[in-house]
Amino acid sequence: MSSTQSTEYALMGIFSTRLNTVTDESFGVVVSEIQGMDSVTRVSKLKKRIVLVEKESGLQRSDCIWVVALCTSVDTPLDGDTCACLRAVLRNCASVRALEVEDEQVIIMANMLITIAGSSSSYP
Repeated sequence: MSSTQSTEYALMGIFSTRLNTVTDESFGVVVSEIQGMDSVTRVSKLKKRIVLVEKESGLQRSDCIWVVALCTSVDTPLDGDTCACLRAVLRNCASVRALEVEDEQVIIMANMLITIAGSSSSYP
């Protein structure tokens, strides 16, 4: 199995199992687009997606998919700016969880982002 397929299967498993829904964006498209990027572009795209997550009032599934996929593909060690962006996601997701959010899917996405961003931001 190629790394593209294994990454795609892992992402599909995470989102279909945890969110119990069919995603609106093809994992294959996300994975193949990310793998076509160089490391600098991946980090830049990750930062842009994180800014989108911070600006929106709620977590969107497509942004969550992109952030998770990009976190799994960025090269380590991460620079200070990227770590700061990931810590901002942690704070944002913690705030979302602290609110009395009725949508369980939003809480699950916040928990996934906290877990992944928390482990990724501890590299440097």
